[in-house]
Amino acid sequence: MGGGFVVEPGALDLTAEVFQGEAGDTGTHAAEFAASARLPDSAFGNLPISYKLANQYQDFFQQVQNDLTTLQGSLVSVADRLAATAANYRATEEANTLRRHYPHRPHH
Repeated sequence: MGGGFVVEPGALDLTAEVFQGEAGDTGTHAAEFAASARLPDSAFGNLPISYKLANQYQDFFQQVQNDLTTLQGSLVSVADRLAATAANYRATEEANTLRRHYPHRPHH
């Protein structure tokens, strides 16, 4: 056999599980952040500049929430792609094994 590389589909599956777990944790942390970082309207006082500060805080708060949602989606996507890659390697190995054992038989 040539000088290729070896892929362990089980290792890819385990890594996918880690990413999936991190995605779940990110969702939990995002919910905790949303609950704890939301401030009452009066938090910045009643001076004219207070409204500007409150709006800036709200914009930042919303951006962080959006970023956490994006991160969670990215983690899920990586997990899904790792799992699909593992499945593809398994299917390829199975097909190659069949070809080695039954070289004259058509395979689909």
